[in-house]
Formats: sequence, C-alpha cells, structure tokens
Amino acid sequence: MKVRLFLVLLALAAFAASTFAQTSATTGDEASQGAAPLQVSVVESHEMTVPGIEADVTNVSDKCVRGYVIELSFIRDDGTVLRTWHKMTVFRKPGSCLRPTVFMRGHEISAKDNNGQFITHGTASIELVVFSDGTEWGAGKSETAGELRGFLKAMDYARNPQDN
Repeated sequence: MKVRLFLVLLALAAFAASTFAQTSATTGDEASQGAAPLQVSVVESHEMTVPGIEADVTNVSDKCVRGYVIELSFIRDDGTVLRTWHKMTVFRKPGSCLRPTVFMRGHEISAKDNNGQFITHGTASIELVVFSDGTEWGAGKSETAGELRGFLKAMDYARNPQDN
C-alpha cells in the first residue's frame, strides 16, 4: 500500500513540478551564481555496442549534489547540432549524493546522422544542479529539470510526510 501511494504521489509531484518549472522564476542566471558546481567532459565512447559519446561528471563544488540535469548534444563535423537530450541523474538512497571531488562516469548515448553514420562528437552543459541543502544552481527551465524537482520533492514527502 505504501509503495502504491508513493508512486501516485511521485507521479503527481513530477507533473506539478514540471508545470511549475515552466512558470516559476529561477534562482538566477548562471553568471550571477558563480562557477559551475559540476565539471562535465564529453568523450568519444566505444564501450556501448555502437559508437557514441559519454559525458563524465565531477563535483567541483564543496556541497553534496542530490541530482542534476545535463544537456547533451550531438554535433556534426560541420558544427551543426543534430540532436539534443536532457539527462537527469538522481541519488535515491537516503543520505546519498555526489560528494565533492567525486568523479562519475556515465551518460552514454549514441545517434546517427542523416546518412546512417554514428556521430561521436558532442557537447554537454549543466542545466540544473540540486544540492543536499535544497539550494540550486542553473536555469533549470527544461521539462526534465521540472521532473527532477518533482522527483526530489516526492522523495522528501515519502520519507517525511509529517514535515510537508
């Protein structure tokens, strides 16, 4: 019963947060927030069954990160953007987070160009970082950023319903 209630609340919170995220003010633009709390590097990946790109993330801040959204774009050889994704990472276990100075490998994706060739060039940018203390960094205007906020809010409610 508790699991079903949690899933219903999670779905409602994610929907409400994505709607809220599109109309709410952000915590400010990145320039006024200081240096990016995460360092993201994009490398060519051959670890998947097909070639692609991989975004590696390092927490360069002094705070624990509960979740983040990065934007990954595939770039053609001529520099035009072929495809863009928003990727969300959430640390779900109580007390878990991406700790300061910790490196995390992941976010492997692949795409083909119009000629059917795999693209192995890309860029990544940080859209939203949510810290363990509840503060945020980044614009966080995408639907995925709203989903991250909603998911974290639902997790907090499920763990401590009396506090919400």
